[in-house]
Amino acid sequence: MGNFPTNDGYIGRAQAYAPTDTISAPSAWLFENQTGTLGTNLTSSVVYVGTTGNVRAILPGVMGPEGVVAALSLIGGGSGYIAGAATTTVVSTVPASNGSGLTLTLTVPVPTTNALVPGTGYSVAGFTVLQGGGLSGTIDSVGGAGEIQTFTITDGGVGYSATDVLTIVQGGGANGSITLVTAPNGAVTAAVINAGGTGYAVGDIITAVQAGSSTSATFSVTRVSDALPGVAEAIDFKNVPQGSILPVVVDYLLIAPTTGAETVASNLVIGK
Repeated sequence: MGNFPTNDGYIGRAQAYAPTDTISAPSAWLFENQTGTLGTNLTSSVVYVGTTGNVRAILPGVMGPEGVVAALSLIGGGSGYIAGAATTTVVSTVPASNGSGLTLTLTVPVPTTNALVPGTGYSVAGFTVLQGGGLSGTIDSVGGAGEIQTFTITDGGVGYSATDVLTIVQGGGANGSITLVTAPNGAVTAAVINAGGTGYAVGDIITAVQAGSSTSATFSVTRVSDALPGVAEAIDFKNVPQGSILPVVVDYLLIAPTTGAETVASNLVIGK
């Protein structure tokens, strides 16, 4: 407590304040924040308790998880990936870094085609191709004789080349084929960060991990951030007497929990 002294004898501004679990960095004081959008940061305010009860607060200088990945740069796209979720591994170029928890959504182009031999006997369902490499997809519509009308490639496979002619395999279907214009072979072209994890540093090398892939798509961490604090970083003051002032200044006032006969302090006034 001694690290956060407060002097309640010199308060130049005061206002009533209702605790909230919404945490935003801009100041909650109008004289400090004239952007038109007040935050919930009390910026080291004194807290007066008007009615006895529990108070939950986050103290100045307290932060949430550190080293959260905020931006990545693609190094190499690898092969054998499909668009969708991926976990990651990390090789740190910074000895102090120990990142974990980063997950991604990958962008992976599928092959394009310029010719379709529709065949006969196909149905609306999944398909593979005779030529190895794992290309697969769905037949989306067929004609009266089961001739393929439209299809979607969902997994571009690996080892293909532009101009390859691939025979479509499905149940009783026959003689359907497609000709490739492009063959990206499951190379990743971009990624969206789903969860930024913690403990990373700029320069860390990230590998995207996805079942069936070559596990060779890599990224470099180009920006990390420290998250705002949350409930996990709060401290609770129990049964604070009416008419008293907290012994510390605070940055955030959250909704205090109670058990049994405990009550939440009310009629709070913040001051600076």
